[in-house]
Amino acid sequence: MLTLPWRSAGTLLVAGDDDEPSRLWVCAPPAIARDADGNPRARLSTFLLAGDVGTAPRSGGRLSLDVDMRPSAQAIAAAGLDPARVQPLPWLDAELEIAGPGFEPLVTEVALAFDQAGAVIDLDAPHAELLAAALLSQAASSLQLTWRGHVRARMPAIEVIATADVATLQRNGVLVGRGRRSLTAYARALVTANAHVEIRGGADAALEANLRQWALDALAERVAQGGSLAVRASASDVAAVPVAATATLEDSVTVEQRQRMVEEVALDPDDRGARRVFEIRPVGTLDALERIDVELEAAGTTARIELVDARARRITVPEGTLQWRRRLVPRGGSAWAWSQWTAAPQTGLAVPAAVPPSPAVEVIAAGFDFDARWRSITIELGVAGRTATVVELGPGHRSARVPLDATAADATAHARVIALAQGGYQHVRELDVAIGSELVLDDPFTAGVRPLALVPAGSGWAEVAAVMVDVALAEADADEHETLALQSLSDFVQWRAPLAPGVAKTARWRRHVSFRDGRFESTAWATTDDEVLVIPIAGAPQRTVQLLPILLDAGVRVRASFASGDVTRELDLGDKTPALVDLPPGRYTLALRWTLPDGSTRTQPPQARDDEVVVVPRPPPQ
Repeated sequence: MLTLPWRSAGTLLVAGDDDEPSRLWVCAPPAIARDADGNPRARLSTFLLAGDVGTAPRSGGRLSLDVDMRPSAQAIAAAGLDPARVQPLPWLDAELEIAGPGFEPLVTEVALAFDQAGAVIDLDAPHAELLAAALLSQAASSLQLTWRGHVRARMPAIEVIATADVATLQRNGVLVGRGRRSLTAYARALVTANAHVEIRGGADAALEANLRQWALDALAERVAQGGSLAVRASASDVAAVPVAATATLEDSVTVEQRQRMVEEVALDPDDRGARRVFEIRPVGTLDALERIDVELEAAGTTARIELVDARARRITVPEGTLQWRRRLVPRGGSAWAWSQWTAAPQTGLAVPAAVPPSPAVEVIAAGFDFDARWRSITIELGVAGRTATVVELGPGHRSARVPLDATAADATAHARVIALAQGGYQHVRELDVAIGSELVLDDPFTAGVRPLALVPAGSGWAEVAAVMVDVALAEADADEHETLALQSLSDFVQWRAPLAPGVAKTARWRRHVSFRDGRFESTAWATTDDEVLVIPIAGAPQRTVQLLPILLDAGVRVRASFASGDVTRELDLGDKTPALVDLPPGRYTLALRWTLPDGSTRTQPPQARDDEVVVVPRPPPQ
């Protein structure tokens, strides 16, 4: 199992393994993947009506590209790593962001095929024009690729608790519960600025940075999904940890290759309106496959497409809801079972050609107390009634990769999990697990205690004299409660109550606030099943402005000076990292001063603005 922290080695990010110390997990910067002839697997198709090619403005476009995250032999050698020990990161999911001057960043989820991924993005006419111009330019394209993915890693013996105040986010225009994992850069920056992250137990700087990034990522996902804005992890938990890597397009393609990515596609009038052009292509290598069968279902009709090489297929399909499924057919083996029907995107499909190099299941014991409760865990894994493979986990061996006697037609394995307690008691579970995936085993019993962490949030704590919070188990008598005190935004209080077997973990709580101006407020009793309780105190209204220095060249610094009424703020920026500034509501003025590498300066006089997001321009000419 991967362990934190990540460390940098040359251009690579490197993680260790708690089960095999000799193994290194490595992440490279995103690069455009190559086909067998060495050509980049990326294409921008711009659409025009037949007869208008070369004369009419583009009506839209579609960007198809494959990204390769495998470390090259040159990068491994430059980092001083042993190639025999290196493995690419086992991604759980990922998204790709494409950013450039003059247009909003394009963010899309990708189809994963181990260490390669594919994306298909439909573009409106303005984006198609801007992207085509950037790709066809003789100068540097200034296009940036950012990969954001998740891998599963074991948390260290440190407790991490993070919260954010939903009222502050909504007041600044963040839509909570949008139903997607992704947030805009503005929303992510607001979550980062508004979050309260508590790391208890001591850590080095690199580990704290990893844990803080996990907490902020988990909060951002809660914002997107509409969940409680509080997350918690402690020792031995297995968590999905974010990994981000950035590169420019010029890092992996030449100017000539970039220019050849653009093609114009003439559409027949029949391909517009009630029907749309749909693209299907494989991601990854088909070396081990005879073909991939893909079925598309729309408007009651089903079409089957056979992918036998890396070429993309274009078909026209009706507008409306579309669903798809796939079946892998390995060379010299039986066809896999069809996957489940899933909703298809409107643009096209990047179909993973993902055949596990060897059938196996990774087994992980998460959160088991091997000191006081459990002695060992035995897992028996078998496929289709054949002889089971047995593996044992314990305090010094919490995860294992279990090879299986399976064929390509076997999609699942059966697991019998036997947990042996210190006193001799056995707890047995029967489970099915997908081959090539992970079996994460949680402790079947609670620890016999109800923890609750109280974390302040919101912008009003400067006006507070004291906050008293009454907490109790919901099934306890009304008079059996404890009162906890909070006095500032930096406070952090934990409450633990004995939890008898069969008693629900629901807790009751209420809040009493004494303000510095003499006001006093109390709330009615409420209940929570969460382990983190956010105590928000709203302050005076304010607006948050985000600065995006995406055009800032290396070596150039800029100072941004804000003024709103009698409030002034200054920010110094030296790289492309977004920044936030809090101001009173209403219009404000912004002045900019650039310092160039040679020491000379450029200025932009104060300008009245009312924007929530400001893209810092390039410095004006002399």
